Amino acid sequence: VFKYNITLPSNLFLLLKTVSQVESDCRNIYPQFNIFHLLNKYAKKFTYQKLKTKSGVKELYYTVSDFLRFVQQFPGDMADILSTVKEGKLNVRFEHHRLNGFIDALKTSSNRLTIGLILAAMIVGSGMVILADIPPHWFGISVLGFVGHVSALILSVFFVISIFRQERKKVK
Repeated sequence: VFKYNITLPSNLFLLLKTVSQVESDCRNIYPQFNIFHLLNKYAKKFTYQKLKTKSGVKELYYTVSDFLRFVQQFPGDMADILSTVKEGKLNVRFEHHRLNGFIDALKTSSNRLTIGLILAAMIVGSGMVILADIPPHWFGISVLGFVGHVSALILSVFFVISIFRQERKKVK
């Protein structure tokens, strides 16, 4: 259904889903159960009643003629496709639909992840500088490490504020 882009009416889809579920449940109870054998009688009766009317016969005629036209054209169409493939002239065109929102969300999340990793690296690096006791010192703490921690703190606050602003814009 998805491969050939076939759409089924919702009531037909629900009917098929229900029939398959009933068959599955019945086969669990009685493995030799065949729902199609039971449905065959009703299908014949329904088809007979449908074809009794003039519009039913006309509909059957159009369906059969469309099918026969398809059967006649299919080999030629398939030969054309295969010859195009053999000649190497097959072009594939890919169009994405409704992926822009996904791409935007992916960009946003990857940017946030990158900034988060940079901030984490700043915090870890500053901590290592403090532990290494690299001069100059201010109140016994390495100034480089302290500046790194304060910078990471300030950037983290701005980062969190920007995230909240973006989320608030999405809600509106």
